[in-house]
Amino acid sequence: MEYTRALTSLSSSNTKSIAALLAMYAGIWLLDISTGYNVSVFGIYAVPVACTVWLFNARAGLFGVAIASLLWLLAYLMDGGPGGPLILFLHVINRAALLSFVVLTIVQTRRSTEAKHRAVFDFVNKLQTCRSCNHVSAGDHTWVGLDALIEEYAETGRNLKLCPECARRAYSLGSTMQPATCGQKEEC
Repeated sequence: MEYTRALTSLSSSNTKSIAALLAMYAGIWLLDISTGYNVSVFGIYAVPVACTVWLFNARAGLFGVAIASLLWLLAYLMDGGPGGPLILFLHVINRAALLSFVVLTIVQTRRSTEAKHRAVFDFVNKLQTCRSCNHVSAGDHTWVGLDALIEEYAETGRNLKLCPECARRAYSLGSTMQPATCGQKEEC
């Protein structure tokens, strides 16, 4: 009952994504069968596993690891690959561990990126900015230009450019504006 409710709640985009992922798994499995056990295409199973993690979550990715490992085992057995039960078990565990590493790498990368985005968002939301001159409160009742704040807190150098409007103003015929002062307001 709960399973059918979960299936009916899937949106059409999720359904299409799941269909595409299953098609990838099936295509790789067919390639695995056609190449035989002498040519290992197991690394290609990382593509649908990675897509599963990216589109859904880590739990779905681990489910993809199980699917990929079982499909590899099925292809290996259908082709008559050598080895007893212990060797097969070790092969499956080895492949599942490698694909699980792919899942963990993607999850950690996503968490790190999201944490950085949250930190930047929180920092920007806490800034008190003057409506008139865009200077930023540095605490202690002092206000500094945004450029000075970025230079103070940025871990890397800035990439200074002119926007198209400022470039037209700076380089138009007869302009007295210098590119270095482009965009700075003089009301402060």
